[in-house]
Amino acid sequence: MLHRKRGTTRQGSTPVWTRACSIAQQPASWVGIAGVLATLGGRRGRRAAWRGLASYTAAALAANVVMKPLVRRRRPPEAGGGVRRITSSFPSGHSATEVAFALGAAQRLPGLLAPLLIATAMGKWSIIRSRGHYVGNVVVGSVVGVAVTRALWKAWPPRRVEGELRDPARTPAEFVERLNHYRFRSTWSVPEPPCDVYPVLQDLDRYPLWWPEVKAVTPGTAGKARVLIRALLPYSLRFTMSQGAGDRGTGTLESQMEGDLTGWSRWTVTGRAGGSSLLFEEDVEVGKRSLRILAPVARPLFRLNHTVMMRRGQKGLRAYLEGPSVNEPGPGPAGGG
Repeated sequence: MLHRKRGTTRQGSTPVWTRACSIAQQPASWVGIAGVLATLGGRRGRRAAWRGLASYTAAALAANVVMKPLVRRRRPPEAGGGVRRITSSFPSGHSATEVAFALGAAQRLPGLLAPLLIATAMGKWSIIRSRGHYVGNVVVGSVVGVAVTRALWKAWPPRRVEGELRDPARTPAEFVERLNHYRFRSTWSVPEPPCDVYPVLQDLDRYPLWWPEVKAVTPGTAGKARVLIRALLPYSLRFTMSQGAGDRGTGTLESQMEGDLTGWSRWTVTGRAGGSSLLFEEDVEVGKRSLRILAPVARPLFRLNHTVMMRRGQKGLRAYLEGPSVNEPGPGPAGGG
């Protein structure tokens, strides 16, 4: 009777996921990423590549030259795949260098942070699964990567390059703050004229009737309302919303938010051929602690969550405007989602 080895297919080949994880932990892969950034990323890409490689090199020296000779911990007994058991395994040099590259390159191109961290996670899974390292080695190696990058960031803060609207984050704390700051801009279109659309947007109390992600609106004091929203991802946001400037003549509605979201939102309603155009703008910072912690990895998911919410909101508003109760809006503060 034939038995398949763990991690192989029926034909004896390695699964795609396992191969991808193995590739992610190879130094040549990270050098290749730096080459792609330098070649295709323009000036910012070249600086991201240099920062990534500099952080990678510094972390390699810290982990492999400084720390490993001091600890001299053996690798797991099951270590294989060409890994020598007598090689000191504490801390994991792969983990330190991969995390350092991701954080270093993201200083210039923050959008790279999530995919690069996913790649580092794949590499860590590969060395743990192959028993090339103990889990503790991988964790400490990752911490070394973070510490080295932080020190390098302070010693060599990034500078603005041509085409950037503002200086890049100069400290890790500033970088994290920016990761939790969002600016959204969405445009809707509906077949009704502004005179019918504006009162509906102004009536925040009725938002749950047409916007599925707005779960509840509770009137408060001093013109404020408590709002609860929940979209695609499994979390809820609670905040207070207060009415700001509103001008029916220009079609603008503004509001301020405090709580899990802090900032402002604004509707601008304008007439167009065959109906109205609605511009929604939002500038907010996430205050919810759990989401702030997840931002370095989950920021793209948060933006996707907002996109889904906007699409469902437009669909719900169109259906609501076709209903019979639209012409009786109640007073309420300006709102957004």
